[in-house]
Amino acid sequence: MKSVCRNSILFYFFLLFLGINFHLNAQENDSSTIIQTTDTTDQNADNLENLILPPLSYLLEAIENSPQIGYIKSTKTIEELNLKSIKQEWLSYLHFSGNYNYGKGTSLSSNTSGAGSFLQYSDALNSSYGIGAGFGLPISDLFEHKNKIRKQSERLKQVDYQLLMAKEERKIKIIEAYTTANQIIGTLKAKAELVVIATSMMKTIETNFTTGNADLVELNTGKTAQSAAISDYESAKAELTRSILLLEMLTGVKIINK
Repeated sequence: MKSVCRNSILFYFFLLFLGINFHLNAQENDSSTIIQTTDTTDQNADNLENLILPPLSYLLEAIENSPQIGYIKSTKTIEELNLKSIKQEWLSYLHFSGNYNYGKGTSLSSNTSGAGSFLQYSDALNSSYGIGAGFGLPISDLFEHKNKIRKQSERLKQVDYQLLMAKEERKIKIIEAYTTANQIIGTLKAKAELVVIATSMMKTIETNFTTGNADLVELNTGKTAQSAAISDYESAKAELTRSILLLEMLTGVKIINK
């Protein structure tokens, strides 16, 4: 009976090995179709074995809405406005003036006649206006204005490069997390099946042990296999959760419902 028990254990692990390989091959062949056609809105953290990730292209496009990219875009807008202001500084060198006068004025005139000379006063309403324009450019600004425009243009280029680098860095992190998550999903279901098989085998060994058909070596072997299967599954599940949370943080896209 002990020999039969050992053979049963080996047989179960052999079947498990075949099942894992079959599961991995099927995952590689069908993953692209599943991702494109399956809705992921109802997925939750308790069913990670059947998790379907959104298309990678969708996640990469979502970085445009991230706070970091939005902040850099806002900085670029400010620098563009600064450049526009510098180019319009020449308007401050123009000066315009105008005046207008209106009022009653008194004029004095001398009049000579046969009766003698006398002064004559007269009152009249008068109005006058004037318009003037001028242009004053400091010598220092004459040579510095072009440099100021060039400096601001270079600052704008720096913001463009910063935006490009931030996008590329974010895309690399998304691709790495996406690849890791897909690899784990491809094996997580097989690992869960391994836990079920190892637990079932452990119950069989315990039953055989109580009836004297299994010894302590077989009991310890079964317990070790069960513990290893559970540990492997939980580690993979934790790593998958970490990758998914990283994807959600980088893209702002909700993948699983907590």
